[in-house]
Amino acid sequence: MRTNDIHTWLIERLREHETLDKATIEGVLGSDAEHALFFLEFLVTRGLLQSQREADRVTYSISDKSKLDAIVESYGGTEKEESESLHTSTTPELPENTQLVISLPLDMQPSFRTLQEAHPSVDVLELRDAISRLLTAATSEVRLAVPFFEQSGLNALLDEVSTLAERGVSVQLLTRDVIEGEGYNHANKCRAIAKLRDLFESHRRSPEATLSVRDFGQRIRAQPTGPSRHYRGVHQKMVIADGVGAYVGSGEIRENSFLTNGEAGYLTVEESEVVFWQDFFELFWQDATPVDTSTVAEMM
Repeated sequence: MRTNDIHTWLIERLREHETLDKATIEGVLGSDAEHALFFLEFLVTRGLLQSQREADRVTYSISDKSKLDAIVESYGGTEKEESESLHTSTTPELPENTQLVISLPLDMQPSFRTLQEAHPSVDVLELRDAISRLLTAATSEVRLAVPFFEQSGLNALLDEVSTLAERGVSVQLLTRDVIEGEGYNHANKCRAIAKLRDLFESHRRSPEATLSVRDFGQRIRAQPTGPSRHYRGVHQKMVIADGVGAYVGSGEIRENSFLTNGEAGYLTVEESEVVFWQDFFELFWQDATPVDTSTVAEMM
């Protein structure tokens, strides 16, 4: 399920019934329940919801309705607008000029609106919106540098990724710690790559559209059985569409970047800059190790 749909369902359910329990979430959302619970727990930490725990039963309820309503409104989603979501963009085209790109914790959205009003001459795009525009604008190839690729981040862009495959657009995903990774984050990344592969294959209409994944990362150990340390790897976050636009910044296709982190970057449509970032990406791509996406599930 798309991230937007999960968020909308949770908010509408809370508004309608005032409470929502973990068992209901797991029963309705299935494998997407983990993402939904993360979202609710984040709202709890910000004082918008409260949770009650009795043994294995967890129940969520609204603790500050006015603030919750203000946040949802600032994000563009209401229960009356089912076709819209908390992250809907109404203008998917690329901007004519370079624009700043930001993301900030959900509960800071109302404060950011005030900041925007104080700087009316500065054009700013929200991170997910910027990435969406680039994916939508691509006609032949998209290059993605996503060090911490996650399935929940991919869920926020399901429509855009699906249409890439349908339009015959190839995708290059540059990430890290797939081959030598370990632990929960590694498994999460492998699940995301597997889902991207399945999504791409199920929507591909042209054999010219390809999905390639490479791993630029190396870990070393002082002792054969000791803990590993990251030695070299990709850390830049980039989305490049053909030769027409590029996003570079701190945020990436990851739930934390879209929902809970402060992120900053820019989207450029200046040809010389876009070409530079393509070549910069290529430096790492050529030195990275190809990942067999058909066996990535076995790496988890």
